[in-house]
Amino acid sequence: MQIEHQDLGLFPVVQAQSPGFDVRAQPAKSQLRIGHDELSFSVSSGREGFLYVLAYGSDGALTQLYPNTVVGALKIRKGQTMSLPQRPITFDTTEPPGPGELLVLVSNRQRDFSAMNPQADGPFRTFPTGAEAQRLAAAVTGTLPPLAGRAVCPSAGPCDDEFGAALVKVETVR
Repeated sequence: MQIEHQDLGLFPVVQAQSPGFDVRAQPAKSQLRIGHDELSFSVSSGREGFLYVLAYGSDGALTQLYPNTVVGALKIRKGQTMSLPQRPITFDTTEPPGPGELLVLVSNRQRDFSAMNPQADGPFRTFPTGAEAQRLAAAVTGTLPPLAGRAVCPSAGPCDDEFGAALVKVETVR
C-alpha cells in the first residue's frame, strides 16, 4: 500500500512552520526522465539553520536525503542559496514513473525523527509507510506533525522549536 503525503504529513509540516524562515526550494527540472536525468534542486532560507530533506519517491518510498552518512549535518546561512546534491552524492532517476515530492525543512535546532522509526538504507534513512507509518504517527505526542521531527534541545534552559519548510513536486517520466 502506498501512502500519500497528505496521509502521513508532508503538507501539514509546511502548514506548521514558524514565521520568518521563508524557506524556498526549486528543482532544476520538474520533469525527470528515467535513466537520463538526476534530481537536483536549490534551497534558500530567510534564517540560518540546519537543513533536512525528505523525499517521497514515485515508488512510494519515504527517504531522508539530508542529513545522511556521507555529508552529515548541513547548515544553511540566512539568504544563502544552496545547490543540492553536493558531490559525491547524486540522485539518479529510476523506475517507476510518477509523481514525487521533496519536503525541505530548515530548523534552528537539529531534529530527531526517531519516533517515525527510520532505518538505515545505504547513506540514507528510509521511513516506514502504510499501516506501520500510521501506527507510529498516531503514537507521536505534541502539536507538530510527525514528519516535522522534534527539536534536539539542551537538558536545561529554553528550547525554541522553530522551523521553516517548503514542498517541491517533481514528475518522473520514461
